[in-house]
Amino acid sequence: MGVNIRAGAHDTQFLVYDFDEDGKAEVATRISDGTTDGVGNIIGDITKDWRDAGGRNLEGPLWLAVFDGATGEMRARTDFYPQNTSRETSTSFGDGYEPLHRLKTRSLPLYNPTFRAFIT
Repeated sequence: MGVNIRAGAHDTQFLVYDFDEDGKAEVATRISDGTTDGVGNIIGDITKDWRDAGGRNLEGPLWLAVFDGATGEMRARTDFYPQNTSRETSTSFGDGYEPLHRLKTRSLPLYNPTFRAFIT
């Protein structure tokens, strides 16, 4: 995940699921500059350290990535939305806490499994 993703249950959530229905699970998670995938590919700019004193990435890019569950190779990446929500003040969310980054899987009969990212 690189140095730009803070460790912890609120920031390092991941999903393990067979999203492409090939009988093998993939791993979906949020990443940023400096991530290295399971086969050694560097994602983004490894020289960037976007963390503030509290360890939060307040300025750098965030991506939602899907990795091959067997090899760890990144299969897909897209912008994570919303970008850098931690730059919002905790009072913006009305509860005095930082927003939580969440990932959720949904699988319905007759539809391919999907997932989404959101904050609470």
